[in-house]
Amino acid sequence: IDLPFDVPLGVFTDLMMLSSDAEFDVIRLQNAKSAEPPIEAGSALPPAAQAAVRVQMRDIPNYYYGNFLLVHSAPQTQDIPHWIHTFDAAFADVQGVAHRTFVWSEDAAPSEDCRKELEARNFELAWDSVLTCVTPSAPRSRPKELDVRRIESDADWEAVIASQIEIGQEDWDSPDYAEFKRRNLLQLRDMCQTGLGHWVGGFVQDTLMSNMGIFAQNGVARYQSVGTHRAHRGRGYASSVLEYAAQSIRSTHSVDQFVIISEAESNAQKLYQNCGFQFLENSYSILQRPPT
Repeated sequence: IDLPFDVPLGVFTDLMMLSSDAEFDVIRLQNAKSAEPPIEAGSALPPAAQAAVRVQMRDIPNYYYGNFLLVHSAPQTQDIPHWIHTFDAAFADVQGVAHRTFVWSEDAAPSEDCRKELEARNFELAWDSVLTCVTPSAPRSRPKELDVRRIESDADWEAVIASQIEIGQEDWDSPDYAEFKRRNLLQLRDMCQTGLGHWVGGFVQDTLMSNMGIFAQNGVARYQSVGTHRAHRGRGYASSVLEYAAQSIRSTHSVDQFVIISEAESNAQKLYQNCGFQFLENSYSILQRPPT
């Protein structure tokens, strides 16, 4: 797809992670509920301010960041109704999409007035940090009790799914989260099996403590779904698995740059910076969850 505007590295790797299973269309932002057809490949693209990229994963309609609109700039207060109309028209034929998610490529947060309007409409603002590194490394030696390996067997993948669901439910209190996460991880497993990346886990006496994915394309490797059980954090498990994952992906892919994304100013960001990552840019999005 020819994008109607440039995207920064963080958004590029987000799209990279979805490229195996998602559909991408360029559409026009509109001030009406009537749907406009996607712009055909090879046609002239609209100006950046008037364009959006529809990203959709029909197989997982409740994937908030697999079904969204990508726009160029942060919203202004007057933009919000237009964005909502465009989203509703764009996803009208995708059964099961009950949320609204918008991602923008510009490194800019909404104004205070716009934030108040978004909050009034029950939108949540996500502020993330995009971090990069040439060669990640753990700040200390791997704990002796930790066995780190690629996830390949059915039993190990079931352990990953159970772990990721348990960790994710700390932040996502949704009745359909477990179903979504299982389907999402099965698609990521397919990506691993087709050679796009690896999933790596750290075990203590065959109990999974920390796990994450890493995927590479065009010299860029992106970490995905870094997760460690709350009771086992602070022991060096995640950083050891992160270092091993970098070595693992470099054994099968040419990688010049590693990318990882975390909630801004979080403990996770501090962990990654201790492994050699440096801040590159901010990334923003807004999410309106389905009505309960």
